[in-house]
Amino acid sequence: MKFRVLPDAQQDIADIDDWVTEHSGRSFADKTQTQLYDTFDLLVAFPNMGHARPDVEARHVLFFWLKPYWIVYECGDPLLIHRIFHGARDISNPTLG
Repeated sequence: MKFRVLPDAQQDIADIDDWVTEHSGRSFADKTQTQLYDTFDLLVAFPNMGHARPDVEARHVLFFWLKPYWIVYECGDPLLIHRIFHGARDISNPTLG
């Protein structure tokens, strides 16, 4: 089983990369991206590591905490990465698309 990063999550990753590059430098941004993609691989290996948040999203997606980000994903083949949110963001209406 593999993973697929959906367009909204691709944009989230690009936005994270831009922000981290601007505030912490290219090297740290590269490390952040590596951590995200390593975590996607981990979620493929152990797909139920996250937890449901029916208060946020009615569809069957799971939320996994990779400090400081929430990774929103859906188990399956492939595992779908829907969104990546900074933990300080209000995710009560994440617009998962």
